[in-house]
Amino acid sequence: MNIKHLLSIMTLEEKLAQMTQLPPNAFFHESLNEVYGNMRDMTVSEKNLFSTGSILGISNASEMKRIQDFILEKSRLKIPALFMADIIHGYETIFPIPLAQAASFNDDLPKQINRIASIEGSTAGIHVSFAPMVDLSRDARWGRVMEGYGEDPLLSSRMGISAVLGFQDGNEKDETYLAACVKHFASYGAAEAGRDYNTVDMSYERFYNLYQKSYQSAIDAGAKLVMLSFNTFNGIPVTIHEDLVKTVLRQEMGFNGVIISDYDALHQVIAHGAVADDHHAAIKGLNASLDIEMGSNAYLNHGKEIIKTSPGLIKAIDESVYRILKLKEDLGLFDNPYKNLSFEKEKSLVGSESHMNASYDYAKESIVLLKNHDILPLKHDTRVALIGPFINERQLLGAWHWHGNDAFVKTYLEVFNHHVGYTHSTLSLDSVSSHLNTFDVAILMVGEVQRDSGESRSKVNLDLDPQVKEFIRYLKQHQKRVVVVVHGGRPLILNHAMDADAIMMSWFLGHQHARVVKDTLYGDVSPTGKLPMSFPRHVGQYPMSYHDFTTGRPYDPVHNEYVTKYVDVDISPLFPFGYGLTYGQINFNVGTLPTSWDGGSSLEIPVNLINTYDHDITETLQLYYNLLPSLPVRGEKQLIDYKKVTVPKSSQISLVLTIDHAQLIHYDERHHPYKDPGKLHLYIGFNSLETTHITLDWRPQDEH
Repeated sequence: MNIKHLLSIMTLEEKLAQMTQLPPNAFFHESLNEVYGNMRDMTVSEKNLFSTGSILGISNASEMKRIQDFILEKSRLKIPALFMADIIHGYETIFPIPLAQAASFNDDLPKQINRIASIEGSTAGIHVSFAPMVDLSRDARWGRVMEGYGEDPLLSSRMGISAVLGFQDGNEKDETYLAACVKHFASYGAAEAGRDYNTVDMSYERFYNLYQKSYQSAIDAGAKLVMLSFNTFNGIPVTIHEDLVKTVLRQEMGFNGVIISDYDALHQVIAHGAVADDHHAAIKGLNASLDIEMGSNAYLNHGKEIIKTSPGLIKAIDESVYRILKLKEDLGLFDNPYKNLSFEKEKSLVGSESHMNASYDYAKESIVLLKNHDILPLKHDTRVALIGPFINERQLLGAWHWHGNDAFVKTYLEVFNHHVGYTHSTLSLDSVSSHLNTFDVAILMVGEVQRDSGESRSKVNLDLDPQVKEFIRYLKQHQKRVVVVVHGGRPLILNHAMDADAIMMSWFLGHQHARVVKDTLYGDVSPTGKLPMSFPRHVGQYPMSYHDFTTGRPYDPVHNEYVTKYVDVDISPLFPFGYGLTYGQINFNVGTLPTSWDGGSSLEIPVNLINTYDHDITETLQLYYNLLPSLPVRGEKQLIDYKKVTVPKSSQISLVLTIDHAQLIHYDERHHPYKDPGKLHLYIGFNSLETTHITLDWRPQDEH
């Protein structure tokens, strides 16, 4: 296809239609897809409707074919539509939520998951997935933390790269290749007070040093699209932020692919108070190089009038349409507009037994063991009680399960079967008191339900039910041991559970959730997960992360009243980033290091890991750093490398952690690097708090 020639024969209306994304119900009313915002009221002429460039959120192969048939039959130029959808942690076979994937610290896991999601989603004719979300999250009140990879730039970057490679595996024209759309650019996860869609107060310095890194990594991995965020950035809605989008994203970060708005976001800049109407919103969007407007039609309704008064903007329109057409060509749609669609595969592959087995395998690494006082793993003959609102719950898939059918989810009651002596769906002291002789260990299934996290699910109260504390106390008084399994799509406040003998964070693990939890409790699976976000003691600690800046009056718990602290709660997290226990313990020692480093080659840190137990143990060794002095100032610590390894029983292995010079570069608000000499502080351990500290002289070569 000669894209330039095609562009040259297109009318302005046809170009503007290519820059518009509509939901399926624009084509036929029986579509069940939810429609929100301006799309409810907007009208699109039949001529423009069938020239539409892309479609959002189809339900199945039949729906895709009907719409593509309409477009190819009724449009003048027969340009096929792109079909896009939110495939976040599986299409029909559902896997752990992305936050749980990050807890695995397995860089390959998102790739494996998204490969299967692509195989399934492509059978319905989907071409683009609105994933991965690589927004850093420092405030669990924001419900969408479940959709990202946590608070750390390195972890989020590695997970984001893996996710992109999973979707975009092989040749672009391959049937199961889905184009990845990185979101939400920029800093959506820093919404003030954790309120979804809220403003973001973000300096360019913090953006470059923390938030930008994961977007850049996903772009460098080849992501075809970028979705802009709803929020403002330095007082300007990102959707129309010319400096952030055009200068930073396109020029500095080198992204030359398709940029799409979030749903109805171009129209919503009016509500932001940034422009008076859709006409001016469209002008701003064009100036910012926004290629596709999702769920509204400012471009379609006002494009002609805009070009009459501002003819120079036709260049921006042509550039956008060229990028859209080029994406379609890259994906092979001009050769085969139905390239991915397959009614047969849709029936045979989607939710297949092999994919369900993979869901189990990929969920095993996500569970995080937070506490264990010599109770786990349970012996298989242990008499247990299953107590709490989740014991007969099938809605364990997570917020973005979309096509995932919870009818295929087995409940805890179904997978535990003969192990259970007593069950009750509430924390009822009256009920349990008459059944104390039927069990030795109580397993409390508590937390937040599936619908409590995700988009538009901001919450102030993240505490467990206060009854949990009372119930645990009662059982302990009667010499019963207690295990608490916490469900949720975000960090929760676990103070009410701390008297339990063991605490396990299960997240939402997908179709095999209950089976994986049960097998982990009994030791058939060993927990290896690590926290991708810090767990606070109180919601008032938010926003927080382990890499928060140090202050001029650093925390001193003993000697000084006038330091950064709370008077009623310890400032440290209840459980730090990177924390997670396993069944056993690895010891380590660090090999010999130089006294100084000039950055001329990678710095290698040799570490010896020792396992004295009679079973294999898998651990994640983490390397953090700080560089002092530094301007702008840095966070207290920053993750710079990690390795997940299995140490065979009664043996030891060696590994090498690595630092490259480029990882130490720190930027000011004008993106100028700071790399002065100083002290390089290294912290090595199995979480961000409990570490071995080593100091080197840092003398960069260009300072010699």
